[in-house]
Amino acid sequence: MWSTNLNHLAYADDTIIFASSNEYPLRKVMQVLQQYESQSGQKVKKEKSFFYTHQNTSRAITEKVGDITSMAKGVFPFKYLGCPVSHSRKRKEHFVELIDRV
Repeated sequence: MWSTNLNHLAYADDTIIFASSNEYPLRKVMQVLQQYESQSGQKVKKEKSFFYTHQNTSRAITEKVGDITSMAKGVFPFKYLGCPVSHSRKRKEHFVELIDRV
């Protein structure tokens, strides 16, 4: 069932939205993004946006998510505000660049 609460991380123009891969809630998320674009005049750059799924997610589900979002599938780990994000156990090599900067 669709919830009015979106789970997300947001800072300036960088946002991560956590959503189900089920069609109805995913379409609702995309509808909210379209409404935001319409109201704000800002556009989501889909060529710079990605969706991420667990490595064991079926190809059919992955393709469905891509079709609904019109985004490419990203690969873990990725960086959000300079920090590595992954669904698996954190590894030292994921943090080397961050540690070097600090």
